[in-house]
Amino acid sequence: MKSMCYLVLGLALLMTYQSNPSFVLIILAVIGGLYLYFKRRKRFPKAMRRSGFLSPNMVTQNENPISNMLLMTVMTKDMLSSTEGSDSESKERNQSIDNVKNEIIKLLGD
Repeated sequence: MKSMCYLVLGLALLMTYQSNPSFVLIILAVIGGLYLYFKRRKRFPKAMRRSGFLSPNMVTQNENPISNMLLMTVMTKDMLSSTEGSDSESKERNQSIDNVKNEIIKLLGD
């Protein structure tokens, strides 16, 4: 019975492949992904599985203080350099906005 279902499914995919090959490839990729997911889930017991990205079993902190200081220094430098450039840009932008406002007021006043 199981082999008959696989045979019918295979024939249906073959007939669909002739009309829309990309759709069949997407279906096969999803079926393969689900197969691997359930096979992996069955293989490892629940205690050994990771529950997600922020699971408590995973070590996420970096224990090297030198790399932490270097990372903090680079982030601080980036923040300071971005604020210095934005002050002059914001002044120029505010000045151009004021010029446009004055021109609009002058045109509407006449």
